[in-house]
Amino acid sequence: MNATFELPTLPLPRVRALALLSDEAVGVTEIAEVVASDPGLTVAVLRAANSAISAPTSRVRSTSQAIIRIGLGATRRIVMGAVVGKSFEGLGRAELHVDALWRHLIATALLAETLARVGEGTTDAFTAGLLHDVGRLAMASHDPNRYARVVNLARRGIPVRDAEQVMFGADHGAVGAELAEAWRLPESIGEAIAGHHESAPASSLARAVGRARDISAQLGLGDGVMRGGDETLDPESADAAVVRELRGTKALLSRVEWYREAIQVL
Repeated sequence: MNATFELPTLPLPRVRALALLSDEAVGVTEIAEVVASDPGLTVAVLRAANSAISAPTSRVRSTSQAIIRIGLGATRRIVMGAVVGKSFEGLGRAELHVDALWRHLIATALLAETLARVGEGTTDAFTAGLLHDVGRLAMASHDPNRYARVVNLARRGIPVRDAEQVMFGADHGAVGAELAEAWRLPESIGEAIAGHHESAPASSLARAVGRARDISAQLGLGDGVMRGGDETLDPESADAAVVRELRGTKALLSRVEWYREAIQVL
């Protein structure tokens, strides 16, 4: 990569948190310690546990109780989203539709995870889906004025990756792959981030993320550069069958909103 800006660094505690969250062998005790070490993460997990969608009969006030209520898997996803969200702020200054962007990221992650369960990815699928546009977050957060020019070019019809190359010397896939390596994430996640736009991705995980991204777009969820529009998913298609694995479009969008509200990235 020959980007014309310096890659942002992530504080070491967040690097360790991402690495820990990517390890499926890590259990409740270790995750609880990560959450308890950061007040922002604690608030996110408690917010999710006490939200209406969690159907609480009483409010929980401890991290361990919250994890038990929402489950270890959901806790991992919320903490990962909160870590990423806290690391890249001020995205609206880059003219991005921030609400649309985060709905797109979360939906892609959930869809990629579903595809992984049917043999098109790995246990890293949620992480790769959530981080597939992390290069865009980095560029927009680091230099919002320059990325705003990318956004304006894209909205005038220039392919966004071409606009990124012109303005930054690299597209968001290449920047994201470099960040994944710097953050010591599994190599497969970096490959998926780099290849999610490719027509013939080299890995099954990249294929899963690319397909999840496409399904998200068909559901009208924009990527932040474009806000998105009406649902265009063919109910008879194989992609619709993936959505049905998540109990349908309405249930998927409800889960997306639950995660977004928990991590409060807006």
